[in-house]
Amino acid sequence: MDERELTSNLLEEIFKALGWEEGHLLRAPMTPFFAAVCRRFARLAMRFEQDVAGQGFCEATRRILPHFVHSVHICGAEYAPTDGPLLVVSNHPGTVDGLAIAAHLPRPDLKIVVSGVPFIRRLRSTANHLIYSSLEPFERMRVVRASMPESTPQVVFDICGAWEYTMTANNGNTYDAGIMTFEGEPAKGKYLQVNIYQVEYQGEYAVNGQALKLTGQETWQGTIENVNTITGVWCREAGANGTFVARRK
Repeated sequence: MDERELTSNLLEEIFKALGWEEGHLLRAPMTPFFAAVCRRFARLAMRFEQDVAGQGFCEATRRILPHFVHSVHICGAEYAPTDGPLLVVSNHPGTVDGLAIAAHLPRPDLKIVVSGVPFIRRLRSTANHLIYSSLEPFERMRVVRASMPESTPQVVFDICGAWEYTMTANNGNTYDAGIMTFEGEPAKGKYLQVNIYQVEYQGEYAVNGQALKLTGQETWQGTIENVNTITGVWCREAGANGTFVARRK
């Protein structure tokens, strides 16, 4: 890992985000401007990587955090278990939330879900505390589940019966709603979906622990939160996608 490689990786991510492919008219004149910022960030990343290797992930995040925020106020940290299962969900996982959590949650088994871009993958010592994923929701959920220890106790849920569901599109509007009825075994079976317009769809479901997957008119992938609630994401081949919540009738 060297400064030039990290800077190059960062530049490519910026151009990709802007939609400036190779040969774009603005790439050449804007490269010096972006390169200066990328070099500064690359040096910071290299120092962070050295601190992770020498001082540990928690201490390294404490040291780098002041470069991004003036202060962090923690409330309720005493309720976080020091070992055993723990899931921390942040509002802004792509910004400084992950650093703030890592700096104030002293757990050696802490892992943060990140996008597997080349820049991040070059941080070898930091990699022990990362779970690489993509921007695609289904892939994220698959990667997180695959990272869980095989010894994690699996809770068996029987979802057979009728559920009221609401599908929400990415723009925040309700996409569909109705009743979904599951018939079969706890691990697999068929479902009948009847929306508010009395249009019927059929498909199959599969349950693995708390993970649920539906294949039919749409592909649904969710988590059985408890015996009465299921939440997750859905998508259609046409490109529509969003989130859903289902509650047992």
